[in-house]
Amino acid sequence: MRGISIAVWILLEGYYIFRENLEATILWVVLPLIFGPLLYWSWYSKHFVLRFFILLVFLSYCIGVPFFFIGRETFSYSGWGAVKDFDFSLSQFFPIYSQFYIFVVMVVCATLLLQKVLFAENMLDIVKNLSTSILLSRRKRDRRSQYVYGVSLLTTVLAASLLNIWMYNHSIGLSGLTQPTLPFRMTGGLYYFTKLVLPIVVIVLYLRSSQSWTLSIVCLSYSIWAAFSQVSGSNAAFFALPLMIVAISNKRRGLALLSFFVFIIGWIGAKAARDLVYVAKDSFDHGGVPINLPSVIYETIANYDPSHLLEGVFGILSRVGGAQGLILGYKLDPEVVGGSLGLLKSFFLAQPFHENLTYELLGIDLPPATGFSLGFFGTILGIAGGAWAVLFLLSLLVSVCLTLGEILLRVCIRRTGSPGIGFSVGGIYVYFFYVTGDLSYFYYYTLLACVFIYVYPWIITYLRQTSRTYKSINFSH
Repeated sequence: MRGISIAVWILLEGYYIFRENLEATILWVVLPLIFGPLLYWSWYSKHFVLRFFILLVFLSYCIGVPFFFIGRETFSYSGWGAVKDFDFSLSQFFPIYSQFYIFVVMVVCATLLLQKVLFAENMLDIVKNLSTSILLSRRKRDRRSQYVYGVSLLTTVLAASLLNIWMYNHSIGLSGLTQPTLPFRMTGGLYYFTKLVLPIVVIVLYLRSSQSWTLSIVCLSYSIWAAFSQVSGSNAAFFALPLMIVAISNKRRGLALLSFFVFIIGWIGAKAARDLVYVAKDSFDHGGVPINLPSVIYETIANYDPSHLLEGVFGILSRVGGAQGLILGYKLDPEVVGGSLGLLKSFFLAQPFHENLTYELLGIDLPPATGFSLGFFGTILGIAGGAWAVLFLLSLLVSVCLTLGEILLRVCIRRTGSPGIGFSVGGIYVYFFYVTGDLSYFYYYTLLACVFIYVYPWIITYLRQTSRTYKSINFSH
């Protein structure tokens, strides 16, 4: 892996030199040097949630930033590509980045300090010291049990695929389109079921099954199907990335790489299909011929220009967080929109406040409920407004949230007896906290994860008792 990483680094450095962009070339050398120690420190801290959090930060704000300078022509003073009066010089960029970097250092230090105070036991020790009976039951699970869970997984994926088709045909879950009004608030219920509940169900069934290549490919194929059904790259992330985490924990490098590539394909493909789906839906609303979901997938893949692949990969990184959000957040005056404390309260109480900032930041008026976000760290810099005391307070709050995620992960491993389930729960926790830019989803997921961890042993016990009863009845006959 080190050889591959070095080769990719050299290739991209050559790419930036070929594009004759001095700023990107310098940043590609400097940023890994200043961010690498943080990544190394967190990676060997045995704090999984912090490790995953810093890895995402490294990818988005170290790997993705140089490409931001390559695409400078797509940005302007106002509009969706607004960067205000930022002139793409390193003399303007480094003061912004240094404030962000110091904040990340404070978060890492505070989180590791909380780890020393709260966690007497190492994560690896927790995994090694799991109950022997639980480990043996997992290692020596009879083939019949694996077969039952495998069939349940295939049945769930098939039913979910049919549900996705029905939701797509009725524009449920397609943001920006008119949603039908279903009884008992089922429109929102179906959306959150497919976004939050279904990924947990699928990954749990997968972990209890044989985890064969056939089942792995079925789950990865469904991740692409789910992403296209709602033209949402996050759907690919919810199904493919937990599978990648499980593969890494089981040292299945081939499956981990395949899961990563499927995630890339699903995310980029869903974004590329967005215009096709919206145009087709609008045409159908005005008497045109509808386009079905398989046709959307085929048309998108068949017409995709491979030359845009690198741009698509960096688009994923900017979606996680990027330089534009940092710049806009740094230039925001919090006093204009209610002050730092008001923004801080709105952010952590998941109250929408980005809609009130659209004109201040983008210089344009947007319709209500139009998607716009500074990203996690852009919002942090915007709330602080350059005040180091506020940044310090925010670093403590973020470290507390990361610590709570680690507690959730460790409790999950203990109650389920499965490191794979625990790491998947922790990884999705970080995703909702950091990537979505909306803490309401994070709170919903955390509540759902707590319920899942609480009821999981009961469900497994019930299934085992049912299986024993079924076997005894068959034996008696």
